[in-house]
Parts: sequence; structure tokens; C-alpha cells
Amino acid sequence: MLELWYDALASDLGIVIKTNDPEALRQQLYKSRREAGDPNLDNLSVRISPTMPREEVWIVKNGKKS
Repeated sequence: MLELWYDALASDLGIVIKTNDPEALRQQLYKSRREAGDPNLDNLSVRISPTMPREEVWIVKNGKKS
């Protein structure tokens, strides 16, 4: 699960993950990030796709923090 965070971190904008249970995946992703305790992942967030809400979860970069 943690490798998905690092894949998103290494990408330009983020990644798309196909799933049949977006909410469960989102919860698992946030749990794995919390357990990792890596501050490099703090600038990423999980979004359920607005165009395919039953099939896709996105891990996206939030932009630079001030």
C-alpha cells in the first residue's frame, strides 16, 4: 500500500488507482501513510474520482505549502 504513496510522490501530478471499493481503499491508504510517518508524503492527498467515483481513487499532489 505504501508503494502507491511513493509512486504518486515520484509522479508529476499523482496517480490513478482502479478499485471496486473507493472508500475502503482511501481509508487503507491514509492508515498506511500515518503508520509510515514519512513527512514527505504529507503533501499528497487521496481523492475519489469525480468522473468515476465507483471505480477510481486518485493520490494527488496538493501543491506547495507556504
